[in-house]
Order: sequence, then structure tokens, then C-alpha cells
Amino acid sequence: MLQFDIPILEKLKRDSAQEQRIEKLEKELFEQKMLCENLKRDMVAQKEEFIIREDNQARGYNELKEAMQKQ
Repeated sequence: MLQFDIPILEKLKRDSAQEQRIEKLEKELFEQKMLCENLKRDMVAQKEEFIIREDNQARGYNELKEAMQKQ
């Protein structure tokens, strides 16, 4: 006999195979969130490096331009 007053999630949690699947999915979700955060951190670092390189190139170009104008 089914108990209609018990929420579906509670029924699923009582099923050990389903509980293992839920735990596995939670672990995978956590790992994906960590991977996403690592990727975000790496992207921010790469963006900062790009900005520094871009500034250095612009500075080098301006110095070269000034040197050429002095000649």
C-alpha cells in the first residue's frame, strides 16, 4: 500500500539504490562546481595577464613611435 502523505523525495531517499545514485550525483555536482570555479579563476588570471601584455605592447609601440619621430 502506498503512502500518499510521504513526499516523493522521502520515498526516493528510503530506496538505498536511489540514495546511492543521489549521493553520486551530488558528488558529481560538487566536482563540477569546483571545476567551474577553477576555470573562472584561471580565466580571470588569463584576462589580467592579457591586459598587462596589451599595456606593455601599447607602451612599446608608443616608445617606438616617439623614437622614430625624434630621428
